[in-house]
Amino acid sequence: MFLGRVKAMVLSDQTIRQLAEEGMIRGFHEDGLQPASYDMRLFPTILVSPTRYESGHMVELTQEADNTYAVDTGRFVGVLTEESLSMPLDVSARFGLRSEFTRCGLVAFGGIQVDPGFKGRLAISLFNAGPEPIEMHAGRRMFTVEFQRLDAPAATPYAGDFQNLEEFSDAQRNFILNAQTASLAEIPVLSGQVAGLERRLARFEGDRATETVAELAARQGIRPTKDLSELAGGWPEDEDIDEFREAVMRWRRQG
Repeated sequence: MFLGRVKAMVLSDQTIRQLAEEGMIRGFHEDGLQPASYDMRLFPTILVSPTRYESGHMVELTQEADNTYAVDTGRFVGVLTEESLSMPLDVSARFGLRSEFTRCGLVAFGGIQVDPGFKGRLAISLFNAGPEPIEMHAGRRMFTVEFQRLDAPAATPYAGDFQNLEEFSDAQRNFILNAQTASLAEIPVLSGQVAGLERRLARFEGDRATETVAELAARQGIRPTKDLSELAGGWPEDEDIDEFREAVMRWRRQG
């Protein structure tokens, strides 16, 4: 129970453990406790954004090899924390990714503050901005949470759309699974395709530059003709060819 007005402060491991035993952290793991924070684990279900070659889908990590899914460069995923919080009215929290993931280029999107009175799992969207795939492993410690004591209990507890969240919200599910634009994960594939087209174009231009007209005609099965009637099917009987020749010569002289 909150007694009197105190100075706001970051909670130590001892206080976090005590509050966890009182119900602040459901699914508490002792090895997640840090000197002034708590590391939350990855929930085994994740949402993976679509690409041109693969639709958006939900992945059950426990059904993957080694309970692991590798998030490609440029891929967007939605995740939840394994633990659930039940925040006292005199405690708030801030959370982010553990440094081992940020150093690899993983970026987290989500409200960084957990308000007093919040109950449920934390929902986060992740983006792999690094140069290599990053593994998502069920139960892996991924998120660090720092708890702070307020100088007085909040008058109004959190009552937003994510209260009592235990699974993905419809908004997060639809946003990630039904994205319509191309994913940045396709950039490496597109660059390879462009390089392939450039090589094919270079070969084509090289062949065209070194091939003579006679060689080109022979390759395409074209032969010279000695009689124009082969092309026209013969001169029409009701037409005067001499008159046509005179007209052509007249046009040439005029030109």
